[in-house]
Amino acid sequence: MRGIIWHRMLESRRVAASVMVVLVCVLLAMICNADEPAKRMPVPDAAARQAAVKTVRDIYKNDLAKAITSEQFAAVATELIKTAGETKGDPAGQFALLQVATEVATQAGNAKAAMAAVNAVVELF
Repeated sequence: MRGIIWHRMLESRRVAASVMVVLVCVLLAMICNADEPAKRMPVPDAAARQAAVKTVRDIYKNDLAKAITSEQFAAVATELIKTAGETKGDPAGQFALLQVATEVATQAGNAKAAMAAVNAVVELF
């Protein structure tokens, strides 16, 4: 029993640390891009983002359910990022794809994929 509790505590700390790394990277990316003229789309409103995230999770539920290893989760995150880049005319959909990609990559502990998603958000929004 102690082993399970200890494992869960370590896992939650890893996820929290990964989220913090992603947030710091987002802030750094925003600071680096501060001098560029605004060519980005406005962030979709909360209701649109929430609906789009639900749709993304529904579409990718099989891929997410099949993913077991960190590499498999990273592959799903990479696919989400790729799809977001190919999506045109649907800012809420793009934002949701990148949000889910960031979450999946962070949970997998894959900083490279998480940063790719964060950079895409910074570039687009």
